Amino acid sequence: MGIKNIEVKKVIVPRKMIYKNSLFRITDINQKYIVRSYVVRTVDGKIDSVRLDSAHPNSDPDTNDFCIPFELKNLPLNERTREYIEHMINIFNIDNCYFTPWGEIEYEKIEVKDWLKMREKGHKESISSRRSILSKFIEDKIKKIFERNRIMIQNRKRGKIDDNFK
Repeated sequence: MGIKNIEVKKVIVPRKMIYKNSLFRITDINQKYIVRSYVVRTVDGKIDSVRLDSAHPNSDPDTNDFCIPFELKNLPLNERTREYIEHMINIFNIDNCYFTPWGEIEYEKIEVKDWLKMREKGHKESISSRRSILSKFIEDKIKKIFERNRIMIQNRKRGKIDDNFK
């Protein structure tokens, strides 16, 4: 099968932010952070990397390579993994990022009790989020991903590159 670059043309406006272990709703955002497409590089049909066409705090500013967890690599690109990638793009993880977008976004804190109420009522922010509501399993994975991304970014800043994160 070899190496393939698969372009996905989809507008993704990041709507959530994690900062100091709290969840925030992004209410306004600079146009440069709106993703209009992304490229998934696959090797022998398995995900290798993701490159965005716009700036994102969790992408390398020099290459726009989006930080994806080791668990996602080597999985086949399918509808579920594509939704997983898009869900991750929808979130700015400021606790573990290359840069902070302060002054270019507006946001408000989401209280945990409010978030739980929204989920109980089946509240969905958009059609795309309705399609990409993640199962409990994937939500737990996201928590692990953010922790792995934090470690990866810290290691890269220190000049260390762990083979597990390549």
